[in-house]
This record gives sequence, C-alpha cells and structure tokens, in this order.
Amino acid sequence: MILAGAIADWANLLEPGESLLWTGQPNFASLAALAGLVVMFSLLLGPGLLLLLGLPVSLFYHFARDAYALTDRRILLHSHPFGDPPRLIALPRSGTWPSPSLSRGARSLIFTATDHRSIHFRLLDRKTVKHLVRLYTAPGTRAQA
Repeated sequence: MILAGAIADWANLLEPGESLLWTGQPNFASLAALAGLVVMFSLLLGPGLLLLLGLPVSLFYHFARDAYALTDRRILLHSHPFGDPPRLIALPRSGTWPSPSLSRGARSLIFTATDHRSIHFRLLDRKTVKHLVRLYTAPGTRAQA
C-alpha cells in the first residue's frame, strides 16, 4: 500500500545526466501490523494504552511516508517532516558506505558519508536491504569520483 504523498517525482529531482537505479519506500505492512496490535491491546486494556502507544505509531507513520532512491551519483531521501513541506536529503555516492541492519525486527540501511552525514532507509524487508547492498557495490554502478 502506498501512502498519499509518499511517492517523489524523481524525474524532477534528478540532476542532468543522473540515472535512477532504484526507488522504494518503507514497508507499509510492518506499520499496519504494529497499528493493529496497538488497537487490539488498547481495546483489551483500555484507551489509556492507545494514548501511550500513539507516539511510536505516529513515528512509524512518519517514516512510512518517506521515499528513497539510489542513483548513479547520489543517495536520496524524500522526507515528509511533521507539519513541514517535503524535503530532499541527498548524499553523494562517492565516499559513502552502506551499513545494513538485518536484525529480526525492522530492517534498515544507513548510508554514511566521510563527513558523518547519513541517510537512513527505514522499515525495509530483508530482501530489499540485501538487493540495495548488492546494487550499491556492483561494478558499473559506482559513482564517478
């Protein structure tokens, strides 16, 4: 399921001559399962629990609206901050490295630049994380230095 406003217009956000290699967004199924559990437990234990667990659910919703892209030159995050217009966060591929998190819970991929700036691709499935790491390190997809 795609959330309204989550899909970025990548064609208009790319630089001249830049090629799009992959686009995606957080896995909405993880968010839906968490929201369902919160509602179920709040019905069983009282509405106070719904208020207590509302913050984590709203954070997951916030991340689910993001959109990610990998190009031949940059790593892109089209973020949707609360109450602000969407913004584009970009790191050059040159000099960055991917750090996958493949734990049992929510999976993610963090791209970190040499100046310690990072972009966090959150709530991805394990298969997508592995695919992105392979794509990022594959010959011929490396950014020009």
